[in-house]
Amino acid sequence: MLLARKVGPDATRRAMQTIRDGGHILVGDDGGDLLAAAQARLAGDRSIEGVVLLGGVDVVPSRITDAVPAELQGLPGLKSLRLKERDRLQVWSDDAYGDLNGDGAPEFPVSRIPDGGDPTLLLGALALPPARPWPGRIGGLRNAKRPFADLVYRNLDANGRMYRSASDIPEMPPYPLTNCDHLYLVLHGNWHEGTVLRGEDEDGYPEAFSTRDIPNPAPQIVFSGCCYGALCATQVARDAQPGAPQQGRTAADSLALAFLKNGTRAFVGCTAVHYSPDLEPSTYLGEPMHRYFWEAVAAGIPPAKALYLAKVKYAVGIPHRIGDKPELAIFEHKILRQFVCLGLGW
Repeated sequence: MLLARKVGPDATRRAMQTIRDGGHILVGDDGGDLLAAAQARLAGDRSIEGVVLLGGVDVVPSRITDAVPAELQGLPGLKSLRLKERDRLQVWSDDAYGDLNGDGAPEFPVSRIPDGGDPTLLLGALALPPARPWPGRIGGLRNAKRPFADLVYRNLDANGRMYRSASDIPEMPPYPLTNCDHLYLVLHGNWHEGTVLRGEDEDGYPEAFSTRDIPNPAPQIVFSGCCYGALCATQVARDAQPGAPQQGRTAADSLALAFLKNGTRAFVGCTAVHYSPDLEPSTYLGEPMHRYFWEAVAAGIPPAKALYLAKVKYAVGIPHRIGDKPELAIFEHKILRQFVCLGLGW
């Protein structure tokens, strides 16, 4: 069993027993197609609310997904647009495990507990206590060039403010985010720099947040509107081959996994390049996804389901800026497909 090779047979047995003791259903590939087995179980059991993938991408493979929908594949200039984009409009997605008919629109929420080769991370994620009620304490940190995030944050904490990576508060970072129950991050990320998020100022892209800055205790829910923020593979989808073995990251080379190891219930973020609005009104590109997710969480919905509902609502609104360039719709389809939920999520 692949998971046992990563975390050891004892931790694997304990994880399986924890799941069974909780009354949940375990689906294995039994030497066959895990995706087909999951889809068959979902189709035959109406009591199922969602899917949790147990293990990293080298245990339960993620899927290389073209962000361009069929109706936009004939768009003039699509080839040159792909070449301009760092990720070539390819993303990793786990949505297929909740998609019954293969149309790219999942019917069930999906989250993933990446193992990171660490039994402590895996078993800790399965043993988390019930989530504390909303709102708790909310923290936020944004790139100085992303003011749209302030409006999203204000819906969470009307009297608070996000900290800025080019802050007007002396001696920042570190930021006073200790004991946050929920954390909202809007910064720069890069696929080959998995433990650091960056700000932006006249001198470039200074380090804004890293694994050293993770609050203790860690927040229950983290939403990252950052490029590659939830990438838990060592390769971007652009460079991977369909069907080839994947390699998962660890808590030592992934900010997202470090949060999970420190007790975060759900880390929601992107597997490729994120897009932020820069015009008013700012209710397009990434902003609606951020807003819809936090609205659902504030309504008491678990983060895995909150992301699913945010995606449903977001899909209906594409394009969110009417009359703009057609590539805007492609970028929004990419945002729709690349957001994933890491951690138990329930």
